[in-house]
Amino acid sequence: MDLRAAYQRVVDELAVNQPIDHAMNSLIDHCALDRPHESWSQFRSLPYADMSALSGWLDEVFKSEPPSHDIRGLWFGLFNPIYDGEAVADMYISGSTRFEPDDQSFDWACDPEWRPETGYAHSEILRAIYRIANDESGLGNDAEYPLCLGYAAFVVRRLLVPADKSLWTNRTGSQIGVAVGFDSGDAVLLGRCSGDSIQSLLKRS
Repeated sequence: MDLRAAYQRVVDELAVNQPIDHAMNSLIDHCALDRPHESWSQFRSLPYADMSALSGWLDEVFKSEPPSHDIRGLWFGLFNPIYDGEAVADMYISGSTRFEPDDQSFDWACDPEWRPETGYAHSEILRAIYRIANDESGLGNDAEYPLCLGYAAFVVRRLLVPADKSLWTNRTGSQIGVAVGFDSGDAVLLGRCSGDSIQSLLKRS
C-alpha cells in the first residue's frame, strides 16, 4: 500500500467537500485498487453517514470543561486506547495557545494547555475500523491508517460547521487553527475557524 498516496487522497477528498459516506467510499475505492483485499467490503458497510452519536459532542465538551486560556489551535488526536479491555482507535480534542499554520510537524499541538477529561469521542466507527483492520486476516495499518485519518478528518469538518463557536472562540476574536492527526504520525491541517466560517488551509498537490 502506498500510504503517501492514501494520505493525499484524504486531502483531496477534504478539498472536494463531499458528504462523509461519499468521501469514505471514494477513499476505500482508492485503497482497494492499490491493495485488493476481501475486507474492503466490510469497511464499505459501516454507517459513515450516521452522525447522531457525535452530533453534540463538541458543544458538550466545551460546556462542561471550558478552556481557561485563549485557544489558538485545536488538535483532534487519533490514538489507540484500551476500552473495556479491548484495544480500539479513537480521537480526542485538545487546545493550544499556539498555532503555526506552516509547521508541518504540528509541534504547536504538543503539550496543550487545554486537555479536557471529557474530550474523548468514543467513536464506534473508529472502533469498527480498527477491529476490521486488525482482524487475524485483516489489512492492518494499510487500512487503519488511511481510514481512521480520513474518517476523523471528514467528521471533524462536519462537526465544526454547526458547533456553537461562541463557546470556544478566543477572547481576542482571532481565528483558531484546526488539525486532525495521529499523536505519533501524520496529520491534516483543516483550516481556521472564526465566527460561523471555516477558512480552508488545505493544499492540494
